[in-house]
Amino acid sequence: MISEQPAAKAAPLIDIRDKIKAFVVTANGLAQDGLSVSDFTELAVALIKICIETLEAIPADGEQKREWTLAAVAMLYDEVADKIVPVWLWPIWMVLRAPIKQLVLMAAAGALEELLPLVRLAK
Repeated sequence: MISEQPAAKAAPLIDIRDKIKAFVVTANGLAQDGLSVSDFTELAVALIKICIETLEAIPADGEQKREWTLAAVAMLYDEVADKIVPVWLWPIWMVLRAPIKQLVLMAAAGALEELLPLVRLAK
């Protein structure tokens, strides 16, 4: 699974920013040869789980934690999304990149709401 190595790099770190950065940098390295939409989805879900687990210990309100998690997914998207699209589709991709990012963030928000009780239950 493509998310195992980035998750392993992030696991020993304590600070949420360090975890996100380690995850995204490792995922970007793995994506050099390209990614499928399925790979990106797996990476995004793994990153959301890491954020949920880490942010549970931080004294902040739920909306702020949600914003931090969605910012992490946005960072992942910015780093690796271009590697999903074949080169010959880049002219179309440049037009659709921003609207697709908004769709990805809406899907991530929904995934966050669904994963939150599952991750808490697994602890």
